[in-house]
Amino acid sequence: MSVQVFERIVSLLENNNIDFSLTVHEPVFTSKEAAIARGGLHRLRFGAKAMILKVDDFFVQCVIPADKMVDLERVKKLFGAERVRLAKPREVVDLTGCAPGSIPPFGNLFGFEVVADPLLSDRIDFSPGVHDKSISMEKKDWLRLVRPRVERVSAS
Repeated sequence: MSVQVFERIVSLLENNNIDFSLTVHEPVFTSKEAAIARGGLHRLRFGAKAMILKVDDFFVQCVIPADKMVDLERVKKLFGAERVRLAKPREVVDLTGCAPGSIPPFGNLFGFEVVADPLLSDRIDFSPGVHDKSISMEKKDWLRLVRPRVERVSAS
């Protein structure tokens, strides 16, 4: 949906001399479909699922392993919040210009605080704002570019 977001991410990676690989595939809409398109279901553990959450009156992005679920209670405690919920699909589009299922783990590009789960693998695969492409890169490079808060936000 958002070619502009895809182009921004590729430019960011190239301008910072980040080694990454780009895979073009059929459109995918779930983490499981994405893993299969990226080379097989075994790749699910490399997926970096980017979730937009509304925490009280502001939005944050939590990036968790694709084979995990976000733990809303952990997020609530982390922020000392009264209410936490997943952003509604319309909110996601309005805030990012991306359709749900294609949100890249670069919430900093949208003005969000980003929380990264420490269980993310050393190499991460993610949707770069579109459903028909995936990017794979080293987590250490992603951490350097995004500078997320690293906290456990995935369910056990």
